[in-house]
Amino acid sequence: MRLIFKHSNKIIFLVTVVMWLIPPLALAQTGTNVYLQPDETPEGLLKVDIVAENVADLYGAEVKLKYDPGTLAIQDADPDRDGLQIAEGDFLPADQGFVVANQVDERAGTITYALTLLNPAPPVNGTGPIATITFERLQDSPSTIEIEKAKLVASTLQSIPNQTASLEIGSQTPIETTSMASSSSLSPDSDETAPIINITRWLAVSGIIVLIVIGLGLLFLLGSVVIFGKRPTKPRQLPSIGKPGPHIWLRPVPNIRIQRPRLSSSRRAIQTRLHNK
Repeated sequence: MRLIFKHSNKIIFLVTVVMWLIPPLALAQTGTNVYLQPDETPEGLLKVDIVAENVADLYGAEVKLKYDPGTLAIQDADPDRDGLQIAEGDFLPADQGFVVANQVDERAGTITYALTLLNPAPPVNGTGPIATITFERLQDSPSTIEIEKAKLVASTLQSIPNQTASLEIGSQTPIETTSMASSSSLSPDSDETAPIINITRWLAVSGIIVLIVIGLGLLFLLGSVVIFGKRPTKPRQLPSIGKPGPHIWLRPVPNIRIQRPRLSSSRRAIQTRLHNK
């Protein structure tokens, strides 16, 4: 506890550095997209995949779509259950998680789908379908399927920034729905934009790696200073053997006179007799 208070300034600086590194790590996934990929079937039906592209550490997703019920009709993916449902995708396997919502409102023309993985399932990375919707085209007129909401959640329970694009059935071209996303860059059928997407993906991955290396280096440096910092040393005392005695020294006294002692008359007579003998 004393060591913590002693290095409180260093600990505060360390926490500030970590908090400064968290937003760039979250914003590094600027290439994450959620779009609709159509696929005509021989039966005359239209399958539309809800695709999450260039995502990292994905652990859950929630999407809400809106369509024109007068032009399109949804085919039930699970007739044994009440109501209409869409099919789960392979990117987030439902057998390793929990389907929070799978609802279709035919009157309002809305689709709500949400799924989260459960421990010990690992998070997923890359690109893949979150869910698949099978439509029956009631009319040949153009129609639009709009993504009203697309929320991607990481294993740390933080939201993953993403860009969304809706789909126009007549031309099968994604429509831009966010100011940051362009329709050409989100089109799954465009071959010319593939190198641009790949470059963006590699730049995002490189940025994440650089930030992680810098953060680990700072953590290691500051941690070593806090834990193994220089402590004040006490002067070493030599062990004493026995109890020390008093110090005695002689000091010369200048101009000292030594006088012989004076004897009394009786002692003088005794010394005289002794001397005569």
